[in-house]
Amino acid sequence: MRTENVWYAVIKFNIHTLNIPQAYLQKMYDCFVRRTAEEDCCIVLHEKDTLGEIDLFARDIVSEYETKAAMYMLAMQSCIQSLLVAIARKSEKIDVQKRGKHADTGLSFYHILEYIDMHSSDPLEIQKLAEMCNMSYSNFARLFRENYGRSCKEYIQYIRLNKAQELLLNSDYDLDYIAQETGFFDCSHFIRTYKRWRGITPKQDRMLNKESI
Repeated sequence: MRTENVWYAVIKFNIHTLNIPQAYLQKMYDCFVRRTAEEDCCIVLHEKDTLGEIDLFARDIVSEYETKAAMYMLAMQSCIQSLLVAIARKSEKIDVQKRGKHADTGLSFYHILEYIDMHSSDPLEIQKLAEMCNMSYSNFARLFRENYGRSCKEYIQYIRLNKAQELLLNSDYDLDYIAQETGFFDCSHFIRTYKRWRGITPKQDRMLNKESI
């Protein structure tokens, strides 16, 4: 009877402390939470190369935690990010294989969040985004809501608001500049949208943040 030593590690972390852009956070959610829940299974990797890469990252994380050398927390965060990327890329390859002949269209669709995140300050038209994915407007809108739980328009607004809040709370830029830099029509549009989202105006949010520091 063949016996082998088994090495395993349980890595628990708060993904929001890794400074991952919002678009990638959504993809991580799709990969590790939504996909697992819908298929009632965990992500299982069999390829030797992939397992070797993931094993290396996992061991590095454990080693950094145990030795606690200088800046070990930063090193652990870097290793965790690399680990998540490796698993997400493998998961994406599996999804592409399942989509078969529609892989090109599907792959383009699953990269659209990155495009939105990079171009959120530009005018974004849903029809143009659908065309980029070689899809009709209706199919794109349906697939987007099915995958991400909100409409594409809502998602774009969500990204813009998050970027605006980051500038609002971590800089001294005026509201006109922030509105322009984050893709809002004008300052009035920014203020109205922000208040619906947060329940307070941008100015009030900035003042509350300064008082709490």
